[in-house]
Amino acid sequence: MLLEKSATLLWSTTSPTLHKCILTAFRSTSSTARKRRLEAFNAEREQQQQKYGVSIEKVIVSVQQEDQTERHLLMNDHLSTFHDCAKHISRLKVDNTALVHVTKESDASEYFASPHTTVDGKSKIKLLSFNTADYADHAYWRSCAFLLGALAETSLRADVSIIGALPSKGMSLYF
Repeated sequence: MLLEKSATLLWSTTSPTLHKCILTAFRSTSSTARKRRLEAFNAEREQQQQKYGVSIEKVIVSVQQEDQTERHLLMNDHLSTFHDCAKHISRLKVDNTALVHVTKESDASEYFASPHTTVDGKSKIKLLSFNTADYADHAYWRSCAFLLGALAETSLRADVSIIGALPSKGMSLYF
């Protein structure tokens, strides 16, 4: 508060030519800062244009819903994720999606993917929730086996190789 009063008092007692000098000095420092920000922005824009190209290709992703209807979404190819597709439907879908069943339309291949995998071409997807026991459990146990195998390989001195980390369909999980 005292600083503001002294600055106001100083401003009111100085001459108009000194006011112009102070304003010119302030403008020159703000213009150099503005130039520096503009250069940083242009450098970042150039870097992103080189990385992603000048234009972003759009693809149609068909989302199969629970009531067997399809919803078509226009997404950015190689930038948008299946998580982004779920955001276009509802927040509840985003929170409950555990896996995505993807069917590529170019070669009719099917695979399961993480919701955070990027969209790669025109495809049909089905957002699988945690209630889809078969697929979610299989992905969970596969991830656990992967982590347990990595832990065993890095923590033990002897060479350990994990063969058949997941039990086959006929085997029970209880030993």
